[in-house]
Amino acid sequence: MFDAMAQQQLISLQAAGEQNFSYESTTGEIPSAPRNLDTTTEQKKEQVLHMYHQPLDLLLESIELGLWRYDLPLNRLVWNNACKRHFGLSPDTEVTLDLFYELLHPDDRATTRQTMERSIAENSIYDIDYRAIGMDNQLRWIHATGRCFYDDHNKPEHFDCIMVDITERKRVEQMLRQQTDLLKELEMRKDEFISMASHELKTPITSIKGYTQMLQNHSKKAGDGQALYYLSIMNGQLNKLIDLVNDMLDISRMQVGKLNFRDALFDLYTVVQETVRNIQATTHTHQLSIEGVPGVQIFGDNDRIGQVLINLLTNAIKYSPHANRVIVHIAADQEYATVSVQDFGIGIDEAHRQKIFERFYQVHDTAEKGASGLGIGLYISNQIIKRHEGRMKVESVRGEGSTFSFTLPLFQRGKSLS
Repeated sequence: MFDAMAQQQLISLQAAGEQNFSYESTTGEIPSAPRNLDTTTEQKKEQVLHMYHQPLDLLLESIELGLWRYDLPLNRLVWNNACKRHFGLSPDTEVTLDLFYELLHPDDRATTRQTMERSIAENSIYDIDYRAIGMDNQLRWIHATGRCFYDDHNKPEHFDCIMVDITERKRVEQMLRQQTDLLKELEMRKDEFISMASHELKTPITSIKGYTQMLQNHSKKAGDGQALYYLSIMNGQLNKLIDLVNDMLDISRMQVGKLNFRDALFDLYTVVQETVRNIQATTHTHQLSIEGVPGVQIFGDNDRIGQVLINLLTNAIKYSPHANRVIVHIAADQEYATVSVQDFGIGIDEAHRQKIFERFYQVHDTAEKGASGLGIGLYISNQIIKRHEGRMKVESVRGEGSTFSFTLPLFQRGKSLS
């Protein structure tokens, strides 16, 4: 807007100047234009340009936007005051291209020079971050963007550039990188601790498990029913502890990509049937049923898929204390098989459904204090299904139950098993 108004004023001045030069000659000689008219016109032009560019200059100063122009034929560099402040220079300092390079950080001089020369030679955008060590000995990060302009003969005429002080942004980026590195280190230490603790726990747990079974056999022979009752409870708690340790080991192995898989061709219905039968033997409160047809062939680790089913079934029983049934459904299309585990329990709020497959995420439900855990079973299950190129999802209505399902790609005949 400022340039358009200034242009209109300049046109008016030019028209006025031409009127001052109008004449009628009777001698045929062309008189010279009065010098004072030329001077007056140029001064008015400068005044108009200054009047309309002054607000723009003030704006650029207020946002500390550095502007510079390098006149290539004259080897002359012109900076505005904001640009000089970026380099710790006073407003009256005369700048040169050599001074510019001298004020750059030694490690950035060559790259900055090469980037500018390449921009001029290839008519490409000049875009670079570099460090400047100003005359005030302050180190600043500068982001510079510019390009070269050429004359009618395609020769470089002038190079224009915009500079912005990004020191604060770089400081924040460095702080974030340090925090990220620290979090990674803490994460690594945590995984190492989990792995070490899990391995150390396995030995005493295995020993306690063995002695518990020996005491159970002894109490059975002695007909000590009370001892058998308490030992049975102890054995059940030991089984939960063993499962927890195994889950912790699986997580630590996942973090380093060492979770073992033994892939082979297997019948999905058979794995579901065996898993349901084993879980049914451990519960008298829920009836587990299977819907679907056999003959669904999957290539993968059947033990790991069974591990996923065990987790979903035990969760279905745990989180439906006032229901008495769980339905497992198997379906298949041309490409994928889907296994769904449906319960009729407390359900899951939508806010939790978005995060339930995250590691260590727990749904805290005050209404069901007995349903607790570390929030790792679903995370491990989801990672196992992803390893099989499938996916898991959950559908739930609060107070009506949940359906957890996973899909697995079907085995394609003719596909190599290697």
